[in-house]
Amino acid sequence: MNFANLPLWGIGAGLAVLAGTLFLLQMLRVRHRQLEVPTTMFWKEAVEESRARVLRQRFRHPWAYLLLLSIATLLWFAVAGLQSSASDKQEYLLVLDGSVGMSHPGRFETATKRLLQDADNLPATHREVWWSGAQTVLLLAKGEHPLLLRERLKALQPDKAAAAVEQRLLQMAHGVDRDRFLQIRLYGDAPLHDAAMEQMPKNFEVLRCTPLAPAQSGNRGFLSGGIHASTSGQWDRIDLMVEVFGTDETPAILSSGTQLDVAAISQKTAAGKRWHFPDILARGQVLDLRITPADAYPADDAILVALPQRRPMQVLLSDSLQSTFAPLVMADSALVMATDAAELVVRRQGETLGAGLPALEISSASNSTHAFEITDSGNGAPEQLLQTMHAQLGFNEIDALALAQQLQQPISLGVEFGDSRKVQVWDQLLDSKGAFASSRSFPLFMGRALRWLGNRHPYAPFALTGRPLTFSNGSWTTPTKGVAVTAGLPLRPSEAGLYLGEQGNDVAANAFDPRASLGLAAVADVPTGETLQASTMPLWSWMVLLVLVLLSIEWVLFHKGRIP
Repeated sequence: MNFANLPLWGIGAGLAVLAGTLFLLQMLRVRHRQLEVPTTMFWKEAVEESRARVLRQRFRHPWAYLLLLSIATLLWFAVAGLQSSASDKQEYLLVLDGSVGMSHPGRFETATKRLLQDADNLPATHREVWWSGAQTVLLLAKGEHPLLLRERLKALQPDKAAAAVEQRLLQMAHGVDRDRFLQIRLYGDAPLHDAAMEQMPKNFEVLRCTPLAPAQSGNRGFLSGGIHASTSGQWDRIDLMVEVFGTDETPAILSSGTQLDVAAISQKTAAGKRWHFPDILARGQVLDLRITPADAYPADDAILVALPQRRPMQVLLSDSLQSTFAPLVMADSALVMATDAAELVVRRQGETLGAGLPALEISSASNSTHAFEITDSGNGAPEQLLQTMHAQLGFNEIDALALAQQLQQPISLGVEFGDSRKVQVWDQLLDSKGAFASSRSFPLFMGRALRWLGNRHPYAPFALTGRPLTFSNGSWTTPTKGVAVTAGLPLRPSEAGLYLGEQGNDVAANAFDPRASLGLAAVADVPTGETLQASTMPLWSWMVLLVLVLLSIEWVLFHKGRIP
């Protein structure tokens, strides 16, 4: 047994006060006084005036005292909220899905109605109610009345954020008492995959307590989006790619509220169409893509894409390398000779020109182990960096065998991590009559190397809420003007909108739920939780009923003269 409203010491103190008070009342007796009256007409009035309450020397009527004490004790236990402890090891966690998938017409209302019904029918001391949207918030703590939940739900609507119920449950699994059985009741359409459910402890039971959303007929929207380098080779332009379903109409592209007139190429896919918009000028703007008119599920009718800032990078050249690299710089639209603030430098190993800048250094075989050596800022796995650089800088286009035969020594590629980016190349490879400098791969490699050195701020033009970026950053300004500190880890956007990076690499986060968009949410994944019925009458109600029975017994005994 336990008490919901009062602590144990309060219960004991109350019982002591009740028992003592009733004992003192039992020690009182009626003492009569003799009065002389002139006539019997005043006899009744005299009897009433002669009554008085005084303390006796001995205790009388123990059975009457026990009956009154029992009635008072039962009433006191009812006030204290006495309840059974049979379910002490059974707890309930009610989770309301507040993700973007719940913005389908009627879905959120259905889930909240079922949640309120179950919250009313569960013991308050053994249940909590949580909200899982852009943030995870406690809606109703243990012991709080369900009326508070009704008030708090009035201000809530589904967030523009991906479902995060799985992550929340996996986090909870590490801090829950394994001796207590926890039933998790989910209200909404957030997916629960088998791989995640297998990681739950044995004392977790996960139930889905609302019927899954049926397929939405006539829905159309975006499925994905992104950018890549322009196929025309122009540095300051990018190609935009988006995939849509349910419509053949070309998506509208807006920049600062103005619609862009951009050529588009479409290609059919398994789900719909992929649209290709080539050669869009990249000046750090945010593009707003829309499908019009909006349908009944507007969450997937628009997306944001943040473009990088693509201006020519200023290159500082060493005087000794002007003849070799000046023509390359002038021929590349991504590069320009430095006039004020250089962004990268080309120098010989040992020179101090452009100290601290990303550098392309020309070294000698006697001072460098590898013919090509790449240093990247940050940290990570060297093997992964080697694979990335091999593809990104075009090493697959270099005839390493011919170079090795010409130089009579092995040609190798080395990678490491350091404070700033650097690319080192043997000076023997720059011989104008050599196999490398005279090949078509030479300007390709040098151009890619310089672009890689100058483009040192990573960006994600199209991000999804709930999924981490592929790079980290110190801090971000959130769409609601807050600060998201990542502690060196990649940002995981929690809500849709524009995140401003401290390095200028803004990220446009979009909330997508393909299950809700394509009508796939009707696939059952965990057992169904039945609607909870009203629990049996609580103990305090039985106590009040027993008090009424005892009062009836006391009334009968009093009228029969068995008790005073």
